[in-house]
Amino acid sequence: MTEVSMDYGNVKTQADVLHTGSETLNTVAKALKATAESLYAIAFFPAIYQMARYVEGISKATQNLANVMEHLSNALKQAIKDHQNGDVDIKGYFSMSMG
Repeated sequence: MTEVSMDYGNVKTQADVLHTGSETLNTVAKALKATAESLYAIAFFPAIYQMARYVEGISKATQNLANVMEHLSNALKQAIKDHQNGDVDIKGYFSMSMG
């Protein structure tokens, strides 16, 4: 059987970076959503309405990316725990199904 090794510190650093990125993107998504809501409130002209829709789309995409980053962060943290405990069954670690 092939030996499996893991640099726990490096993997934890990557998980932490992904988590921090997710938190940052969540904040950005909230700010973009508030901006879109403000634009909708003053959308007297079609151009402003279109701008609000555009910003809202960016907000949703940013939130989706934040969710993916958090999912990957959690998967890496779980991989560390499982590796330390000798669990070699890796099915589902990095599946992109996020409920």
